[in-house]
Amino acid sequence: MKLPAHVLLQLADQERAPIGLQAGGTARWTMVQAGSGATNQAKIMRNALSVALYRGQNQHFDQCWPSLCRDFQRNTYRVVDLAPLDQALLLKRLALNRWFADELTKHPMMKWAKSQNIFVDAIALAQHYGIPTAYIDVSESFQIAAFFATCRFVQETASWEPMTTGEGVIYHVHFNAIDERISPICYQPFPRPLRQWAWTVELRLGENFLHTPKLQGFRFDHDAKVGEEMLRRFDGGSKLLPPDPSARLASAMCFATEIPSIYIDEVEAWMASDPNGLPAHEVKNIRTTLKNKLGIGLSNTSAVSYTLDELNIAERECTKFTHGFFDDVGFRATLPTK
Repeated sequence: MKLPAHVLLQLADQERAPIGLQAGGTARWTMVQAGSGATNQAKIMRNALSVALYRGQNQHFDQCWPSLCRDFQRNTYRVVDLAPLDQALLLKRLALNRWFADELTKHPMMKWAKSQNIFVDAIALAQHYGIPTAYIDVSESFQIAAFFATCRFVQETASWEPMTTGEGVIYHVHFNAIDERISPICYQPFPRPLRQWAWTVELRLGENFLHTPKLQGFRFDHDAKVGEEMLRRFDGGSKLLPPDPSARLASAMCFATEIPSIYIDEVEAWMASDPNGLPAHEVKNIRTTLKNKLGIGLSNTSAVSYTLDELNIAERECTKFTHGFFDDVGFRATLPTK
């Protein structure tokens, strides 16, 4: 189905409340317990879960793979069936997941969340900051999906601009159709996912998002005026993507020519242990492809990390952001079963 671009503005205006506000003065979030054992970290969930989620893309593709699998020569459900270059790309990208998650533990926001026993999905954050993962981004806000469907990020100027030609698309994801693999990033101290009302859909290797059960959507021809209006609503994108050192960190990792060997070792062991992975004697061959075809070497230390200035700024931001953090969180008056 194809609709005029101006319909996006009409649909965005129909959202029940402005982004970031909670109608009725009730708590937007409810703390619930998750996990088991000594950790038993708390997830801070939406008070009223959405039944509809949206994804906006400024281009239509016949297939939609998670970033972990994009640019593969062919997509398949088993690692052993991937082309050698794709196996090396998979190894690199999964190692980046581990690397980013480890570095994230140094961030003041992450340390504060741990001190409060709040669950933070580090891999979901990795996806949100640009590390290739098996997740697809979605939002419970149509208006936010419309922003990403009508605007594009220009690397040279580090700014957003409206799309003027081509086709965009908005997808409507039915929560109940894939509820076992869809998850909110939840209320946590990192502002980007929070401002984007972000959720993730986990896909398996070789799985196409467009085959999601009950997935609906519509295309539209780009109209610069619609993109300009979305930019105006979100202050040129800064409301959704405020400056954040974790984005710089993720970008530096993606372009790094060396990856700490500890993360390569971890992913190789994981591949060898999975029935749909690779036989142990073949796993080590990927390192040769990683070096010769992708130009990625191994190191004993991490050459990419937060700078001291970034951590100092993040510490100040953490103090401001976490003050009153629980003011909008309600108490769940139901004891969990043992």
